[in-house]
Amino acid sequence: MRSKIPGVAAAASATALVVVAAGAWFGYRELIQPSCSGQIKLSVAVSAELAPAVDAAAGQWVSDGAAVGGTCIAVDVIASEPVDVAAVVAGMV
Repeated sequence: MRSKIPGVAAAASATALVVVAAGAWFGYRELIQPSCSGQIKLSVAVSAELAPAVDAAAGQWVSDGAAVGGTCIAVDVIASEPVDVAAVVAGMV
């Protein structure tokens, strides 16, 4: 049976293809994102010169879905003087 309106079948097929492709894309995105059961807060102390680079790398890592065993990771980058970091580490040893 042919439709009396030209292109209806083609338009319906194209619409169905777009709907299926969009559903597949959103389903895939949902599957690849980590489902977090909690959050680990990681604090990193670096020199003031390195803080922007480390903060950018940490931000990219977190936005890419940083997780360990189903637990998401948050990174806090703190600019510190190396002497202060060494003193804290020496006190912990």
